[in-house]
Amino acid sequence: MSFNARISSKIKQNYQLAAAFVKKLTESLATKERIILVSLLFCFLSSLAWTLANTFLKKTTIVPAVGGTFIEGIVGKPEYINPVLAQGNEADMDLAQLIFSGLMKYDQNNQLINDIASGWEINEDKTQYTINLKENVLFHDGTRLTAEDVLFTINTIQNTRYKSPLRPNWAGVEVRSNGDTQIIFTLKKPFVPFLHNLTFGILPKHIWQDVTPEEFQISEYNKSPIGAGPYQFNRLEKEKDKSISQIILKANKHYYLDKPYIETILVKFFPSQEKAVQSLNSGEIMAVNDLSHHNLETIDTRKTNINEISLPRYYAIFLNIYQNEFIADDNVRQALAWATCKDQIISDILLDRGKQVDSPVLTIPMDNVADFEKRGCSREKAREILEKQGWKLKDWTPENDQQAEEPEENTENSSQEQAREEEIPARQVYYNKSKEPLALTLTTADYPELVKTAELVKQQWEEAGILVTLEVLSIGDLTNSKIEPREYDALLFGETLGVDPDPRPYWHSSERKSPGQNIVSYNNSQADELLDQGRTEENEEVRNQLYQKFQLLINQDIPAIFLYSPYYLYPVNRKVMGITLKNIGDPSKRYSQITNWYLEEKRAKK
Repeated sequence: MSFNARISSKIKQNYQLAAAFVKKLTESLATKERIILVSLLFCFLSSLAWTLANTFLKKTTIVPAVGGTFIEGIVGKPEYINPVLAQGNEADMDLAQLIFSGLMKYDQNNQLINDIASGWEINEDKTQYTINLKENVLFHDGTRLTAEDVLFTINTIQNTRYKSPLRPNWAGVEVRSNGDTQIIFTLKKPFVPFLHNLTFGILPKHIWQDVTPEEFQISEYNKSPIGAGPYQFNRLEKEKDKSISQIILKANKHYYLDKPYIETILVKFFPSQEKAVQSLNSGEIMAVNDLSHHNLETIDTRKTNINEISLPRYYAIFLNIYQNEFIADDNVRQALAWATCKDQIISDILLDRGKQVDSPVLTIPMDNVADFEKRGCSREKAREILEKQGWKLKDWTPENDQQAEEPEENTENSSQEQAREEEIPARQVYYNKSKEPLALTLTTADYPELVKTAELVKQQWEEAGILVTLEVLSIGDLTNSKIEPREYDALLFGETLGVDPDPRPYWHSSERKSPGQNIVSYNNSQADELLDQGRTEENEEVRNQLYQKFQLLINQDIPAIFLYSPYYLYPVNRKVMGITLKNIGDPSKRYSQITNWYLEEKRAKK
């Protein structure tokens, strides 16, 4: 019998004995005496009940209990609930995080810890990692997970025919198994953040080994996955158009780590964030996978907690010196930086739910580093820099530019042009000695927060005398027509680092051409050397110094104006307890400690 049951039984027995005694006693007393006695007994029993209850409360504490259903709304639809293919689709990544297990995972402090790995060793030259596996890990179908499953999953990722987005992380890495419980990775050269690559989910070889590369993406197992994670696939439900409306997951009772408290997770899929927020406010669901800052004020915070979580991502304006001759001028880039008011952007666009960013490695601040110059929010400073270089501030209207290109007056349309001139008031723009206005195009994706940010930056720059054209494109058009060919003047865009920062892919000169991620085509040999050293330096203090020197170079060259790192906003019903999220590597990692979440409570002995 449980502790709670024993206490309840004892109270019940005492009450029955007391009731029998009172009945016999009152039968022999007069009415007045009975009233007095009953009153005294009532006081006594009340005191006794209070004492027992108080003792119970003092000797027990509230703890999580097993039970309940957690309902989350996810914007989008799952395509591949498969860790080899999931990258890039938030619905897939979220579900894969719940269903699959990796060699490593993150704890509540975003620190790397063992998952199915029991331990690991690194050789002296930091090029070989030996990972030992736990022996009690089972897939959801009861089959034991071994090194062969790990090897199969990595080989699948590395094989170009399977088209895994994770493949770049595994280029040049040799993998072999040593028995059922050991796997060995050999790198061509040291790479300090390598262990962070081991958080991918493991596929069961016995399920997937007979699936050909041609069938891999259309396999039914992508919609009815089998993993080894804390939750296992139960069933899915579809709309009339055959699209998936919701997926039900059940707690894995044979999970090798702490068992989940929440018994069932129901994931509902929505076509838009607005629809998901409506369902959250109505109580139909208990959380939304991601909340845009512009939807923040629509949340009913009386019954919903807004978790503000830091991600290793930032947004910046990348300045292309190879596309616009004005931007190639160091002084113009300085003026643009000084004309940008980051605090206003964070206040107006993010509603103060974000952090200011001044350099590309978020975890290594530069506040106290000598020679690091913080620029921004001084229209006067921006104008001073330009005027020292001979730029002159003059009135500008579209007609002025047209007249400069076509000096002969068109008498037929003169009245129409005069009317337009009255509609568009003149503003002041800087002109160079060749009578050219300081003009550029600011390009961004058609996401609400980016568009609003771009509009505000345009306003700030124009107040400093810079002529700005705003260009908003779909993410597909932006990638294909602007980012891949590097054909833009100024690009408002975001970049995401890993938990252990490795800025090399974004800033090394070898990554300047697509599909490289150095989208600004930054080219600095000193920076290249520092980035290469940072990848191989194990000593954290020395590594930080290398990245500080790299950030100083970026600060001097101004290839980008760094703006902000927005918080990831995760609204969750107040009934859901045990969530302690402050920093995560990507949104799906909010589930890395899902086994600590709970909906039910009980009292247990201290």
